[in-house]
Amino acid sequence: MVHSHNSTAHSLGAGLTLKKKKVLLIDLDPQSSLTFLTLENTPTLSIKHIMVDQENINDVIIKTPYFDLIPSNLQLHLADKQLSSKFAAERTLNRALKKLKKDYDFILIDCPPRLNIFTINALYCSTEILIPCETEILALDGLELLIQTLDQIQEELEIKIKNTYVLPTKVDHRKKINKEVLEYLKNNFNVTDICIRTCSKLNLLGLDKNTIYELDSNCTASKEYQKLVNEVIKWDY
Repeated sequence: MVHSHNSTAHSLGAGLTLKKKKVLLIDLDPQSSLTFLTLENTPTLSIKHIMVDQENINDVIIKTPYFDLIPSNLQLHLADKQLSSKFAAERTLNRALKKLKKDYDFILIDCPPRLNIFTINALYCSTEILIPCETEILALDGLELLIQTLDQIQEELEIKIKNTYVLPTKVDHRKKINKEVLEYLKNNFNVTDICIRTCSKLNLLGLDKNTIYELDSNCTASKEYQKLVNEVIKWDY
């Protein structure tokens, strides 16, 4: 489960594929940025059709050169209430994933920035949570509240997450505030070994539907996401 940072989900998914892993990405965010980064055209079927309309999950998966994708679209904004009214709504995605015909080494779920029925569905399917956090003061309040809420939900719903990791992003070691926030994150949270530094190439993601590795295999983000991929592979005990 990647908590809302589509460039991280995209780069992690593509990087795992480069390591010969079979990867499925699920876009659970109504803003559907991960879908935009990956696909040229708006797909007919999306995650909404699986979770609300009971479409077969295998019919919704789109094969891309980098990974398999279950896309999202803006219809998901309206699906909250429709899904909430269903029996055992928080386990809908979990039930769907059990019907997958193909085996995957990794399934990454890109979640919306706010906690809702979709995020809870993702929690039920996840073993780890990865929360990208920009190294800015404003990001800290939101991060602490998010982790408290995630812990509370896990306790109330008896969800077993092995680890919750924070991934520091947009790190600029020349800026004093970035260094201070990074230090605070390391002292107060379970931070990944790898941090993602500021890299202008990430702004180009989505233009030609390339991965960060194709855009520039030697840029900072490429090298650091590749290291993150190696770290994530070690989580797969």
